[in-house]
Formats: sequence, C-alpha cells, structure tokens
Amino acid sequence: MNIQHYKLNLDLLKNTSTPVLYSQLDKKSRFIDVTLTANDAEVTLDSTMTAVLNAVTNNVIVAESQNCTISDNVIVVELTDKVLSLPGVTKCEVVLSDSSGAVITAQHFIVKITEKAINDKSKFEPTGSNLATEAAVAKAKAEAIE
Repeated sequence: MNIQHYKLNLDLLKNTSTPVLYSQLDKKSRFIDVTLTANDAEVTLDSTMTAVLNAVTNNVIVAESQNCTISDNVIVVELTDKVLSLPGVTKCEVVLSDSSGAVITAQHFIVKITEKAINDKSKFEPTGSNLATEAAVAKAKAEAIE
C-alpha cells in the first residue's frame, strides 16, 4: 500500500493560523512533506542546509533536534515512534541551519495524535474510554523522555 505523505506549506514571514494535521499511531501515514514559503513564494533551500524537528506533547519533549531529510526543496519530516508515543496535541517546529551557522525556524504546526480504537487499556477497562491512571501517564511520559 502506498500512502501519500502529508503536504504542508509553512510561511516564514506570515503569522497565519497554525496548521493542524491528524495522525493515528501507524507507520504508513507518518511522513510530512514541508515546503517553506515567504509571502506565498517558495523558498529555495541551499544544498548546505540541514533540518531538524523539535516537538512537545503535553509539556513532554518527544523530539529534540530529530534529523529531517531535504530533497528537491522539500523537507521530509518523519513522525517517529517517539513523536507518536503520547496521544494528544503535539506542537512541532522545523529548524533549518546552514554551514555558516544561520538558523531559520519555520512557523509552528500541530499534529493531533489519536489512540488506536483498540489499545492495551481496552483489555482492562470495560468501556475502553476511561481516563488513564496516574501511574499509566507517568510511565508513558518516562518512556517518551527516554
């Protein structure tokens, strides 16, 4: 099965509304193709540039300087298992740097990560929708930090 990547345009100069993407905890729809623009004109990325992803879910860092690939003027961001480890609202930013040390931070975007319909809690909770215990939340946060 070939699932297309999410397509996302981020403007470096405009303060527009924050884009929101939705992701389930799967391995096929976890890629985002980011194109940078400046006043709606596509920005050409220098071949010396590198890109990283920073992401936080519920005040827990789930990605810090995670490498992204740049190909054909598109930054390919992978939502790794660590990024997808906590359901909820994940605030993401792509940071570019070049060989001279210049840094560009793109507009933030949000990824809403939903749990699978049937998950480990479904085995133990009759409704499968009860709130997680405090211990389960602490364990998930500790695993994400690792």
